[in-house]
This record gives sequence, C-alpha cells and structure tokens, in this order.
Amino acid sequence: MMHHLSVCLFLSFLSVQVVRGASISIPCLYDSKYEKHVKYLCKGHYWRSCSYAVKTNKLDTNGNFLIQDVKEQKTFTVTINHVDTDSYYWCVVEIDGGADDREFFHLSVSSTPALRVDRQKMEGFRGGNITINCYSRSSGMRKWCKLGGNCVTSSFQLVDGRKVIINKNHSVYSVTMIGLKQENSGWYWCDQGQFQMPVHLTVTERPATYFVNVFSRTDPTILFISLGVLIVIVLVACLVWFVLKGSKSNSNYFFLISP
Repeated sequence: MMHHLSVCLFLSFLSVQVVRGASISIPCLYDSKYEKHVKYLCKGHYWRSCSYAVKTNKLDTNGNFLIQDVKEQKTFTVTINHVDTDSYYWCVVEIDGGADDREFFHLSVSSTPALRVDRQKMEGFRGGNITINCYSRSSGMRKWCKLGGNCVTSSFQLVDGRKVIINKNHSVYSVTMIGLKQENSGWYWCDQGQFQMPVHLTVTERPATYFVNVFSRTDPTILFISLGVLIVIVLVACLVWFVLKGSKSNSNYFFLISP
C-alpha cells in the first residue's frame, strides 16, 4: 500500500508563484519511519519522466538546487534558485526495493505574484510576538497554517499552541503569533486558496545585548530628562534625611540641658 508524503496536511496539491529570477524554499514533511532514507527533488510534470534535481546524498554542484534534511522536524527543505520558468516538481523519499514515496507541487512565474511575503525566513524571541504580512491579490478565503498542523482563518484561534491575531484588508492580511515558544520554530503557510507561500519561523532566546541596544536607541532628550528626575529624587531624599537627623539631634540636646 502506498503512503504518500504530506507536503502540507491540508493540501494534496501545492502551488507557489514567484517573480522571475527569485529563489524559493519548499518544505516537504515526511513520516518518521523515513528519517534515515535518502530524500530528493525531481523536476517534471509527470512522475515517470521527471529528472533528478538534487538529492541529500548527491548535491547540485551548479548551485541551482539546495536540499536540507532536518530530521528533528521530519522535514526536508528544497531551495530552487533563479526560477525562470513554470515547472512541476516532486518531493521524494527513496524507498529501497519499492516505489519511492512522493508528492508534487507547481512553481509558476509572474511579475506580480498572487501571494507573497516580505521574507520567507522570520526570526522571533521566546515570549515575544511576531507578525507576518501575507500580500494577496485575491480577496477570497485566507488562512494561516502550520506544516503538519492546523489552519486558522480568524483571530483568537490557536496555531501550534499560540494565539493568533489576523488583520485583513483588500491586499494584505497580517498574522501575529503571540507568546512564542522555542518549540514553535518550523514551517508555516500563508494560504489564499489557489496559491500558498511557505514561511519558516525560528524562535530563540532574547540576547542580553538586546536590552543594551534598546537603551542606546532611546532618544537622548528622554535620557537627560530621566537622569534629571533621578537626581532630583536623590537630592530630595538626602534633604529629608538631613532634616530628620537634625531634628533628632536637637531633641536629644533639649533633653540634656533641661533641669
């Protein structure tokens, strides 16, 4: 019995559109039993006639294709550089002594892609929020999905255990994930029905230098005002202390000279 890869749990067919000459990364999710298997990308509309583009055990020396197998996430990612024509591709797991497991996707070229993002690779900090802008030429159903997980279409729903805020207008819908955890790292999708766009999120600890940088970027006027207020508070505190100390000394002197 044939078990197919799931490029996206909710899609049996993936279609991505990019501008000519761009690069695109596509994640391919596989079953845990395939962790040690060779993975590869095959180019061609029909499976029987497609040709190898790149394999995990045989890299593309021309640099047109890259492949990376992240076993912890049961995902291998293929990157296609300098896209210049519409093409069909297959994500494939090599099966010794049997039919290779596979799933296909379509990559098309347009001067104005139907769905795009600012960056495919996003970085966030643990405990923080992150916003991804999905630019769409369609006003139809718009979704935010986790690879191998669920999809949401409106705010205050959960994706990968995180609350999501979605703001929509005619040409863009922004997705904000709240209270990130490191286990939220992985692949997600903008989805507008006909086309999809994968986005990779990496969540890390906030570096200590972040707070130094925030301080250094603060308006100097605000810093001087804050410093001035602090000095005034210190002076007032010292004055009160001296007054109280003087009152106590005078009181002791009074009792000493009294008959």
